[in-house]
Amino acid sequence: MMIRIFFMGLFFFFLNSSFADEVWRNVSGNLDNDLYSISISPYDENVIYVGSDKAVFKSEDKGKTWQYLYTIRGENQKINFILFDPKDKETVYLATSNGLFKTKDKGKSFQRIFQKERTVFYVVKNSEGWLYLGTNNGVYLSKDEIIWERLSGIPQDTKVFSLDIHPALSRLIYAVSDWGVYRSFNKGETWERVFVSQSKEETYSEESEEENLEEEKGMVLPSFLLIDRYNPSIVYLGTTKGLFISSDSGRNWEKKEIANLGSVEIRHIVFHPQTNLFYLATSKGVFRINFHKLQAEEIYQDLPTHNIRMIAADKEGKIWAVTDKGLFKTMEVSQERIVKEEPLLEDYEFYFRDEPTIAEVQREAIRYAEVYPEKIKNWRIQSRLKAFVPELDLDYDKTVTTALGATYDRVQVGPRDWGVSLKWDLGDLIWSTDQTSIDVRSRLMVQLRDDILDEVNRLFYERRRVKLGLLLNPPQDLKERLEKQIRLEELTAGLDALTGGYFSKRLKELSQK
Repeated sequence: MMIRIFFMGLFFFFLNSSFADEVWRNVSGNLDNDLYSISISPYDENVIYVGSDKAVFKSEDKGKTWQYLYTIRGENQKINFILFDPKDKETVYLATSNGLFKTKDKGKSFQRIFQKERTVFYVVKNSEGWLYLGTNNGVYLSKDEIIWERLSGIPQDTKVFSLDIHPALSRLIYAVSDWGVYRSFNKGETWERVFVSQSKEETYSEESEEENLEEEKGMVLPSFLLIDRYNPSIVYLGTTKGLFISSDSGRNWEKKEIANLGSVEIRHIVFHPQTNLFYLATSKGVFRINFHKLQAEEIYQDLPTHNIRMIAADKEGKIWAVTDKGLFKTMEVSQERIVKEEPLLEDYEFYFRDEPTIAEVQREAIRYAEVYPEKIKNWRIQSRLKAFVPELDLDYDKTVTTALGATYDRVQVGPRDWGVSLKWDLGDLIWSTDQTSIDVRSRLMVQLRDDILDEVNRLFYERRRVKLGLLLNPPQDLKERLEKQIRLEELTAGLDALTGGYFSKRLKELSQK
């Protein structure tokens, strides 16, 4: 009896079986595409605020329609963070690149309440009504929203990206900065650095710009912190190099090794109490984390970008993501599938017989970006061959003779002489002085190649998923079907951009065979 091999990636089942999947839907509407912040009202889940690089918008119907509210004046207009007042449903705060703004009438009007010329990255409010601001000059506190005090204990010009206060323990505050993580047990009167990211005195060296860039890429810089709502001793820290966790209020930190996550840059962390799961906004997409299994699952289907700025979770279990390409929301798709015969693995290959393989596309992307390994090898060979090429020094001299006497002076010009000198540094045959620079450039090139291949892989397989959906389960709605087709063309264009047009050219060649 022949054993049939199922290809599970098609998500097919038997006759009249149902299936559930989680996909992203673009709910941007008339919003700006370049979004940075989102906040769902804790009083009414129909109300959502979204901030862009220019303005703030509001929805009162769970994102179906959006209304423009306000544009920040000045050159710096970005809305970095949005906070609903924990005790007043009509009051909302906007942390912007041009100060702190407040509305007391559900967005009808806004006023600037932090008058200093500072970028405000984050704002939190404790149970006593005190406002704490994370700015590009440390932490500011106001007890009445009129008088603002810069809290000592954190160096000046420190960028504080985020703050967190435990709702049941308001004296405990954490501040995440470019210097590291600071903790206060007395509402901000004193601070202690509990996570060190870098020393600013050692950040830059004039010796080599390439070496400084390499050092920056290797730094572990914190970006966002979340205190566990059930146990304030547990703290989750997102950094440029993955997730760190402390189980003793920040005294000790451990990098959490989670399957499928790695050392990705984490920008935002959300805990969903209904599902008991954590969600991460990263530079590589949105991930769902199960700490019991130490596993991460990327939620990627129909999400056109990896550049996730911030996420939010509603009570229905849906995740909202603000990105550089608009606002997206997870949707659970449940449909009836009718399949007369189980598809074979060979069927999968049939659908893509007229397309280049992933290996071909990767190879062409490497060639187009000029990040192939042979380039590094050639650098090293050329640096040694340089030792055989002499330094040439060409000079032209003119002899001037002066004779001074009691009754006369005489000046004689000439003869005119040419001179040539050659110099070899044979030590470069053993160790070239260019090796250090080559080592730095090669590491940067390897990182660039990895980034390019990651993007190629994402676009390539996302395109295959979209194509399979159109072929095997075409949407009945015309608008949805056209959107899928446009998405397929967009992914094709993305692969063309990474391969210099090779992907479309190869598609045409294979289709004509």
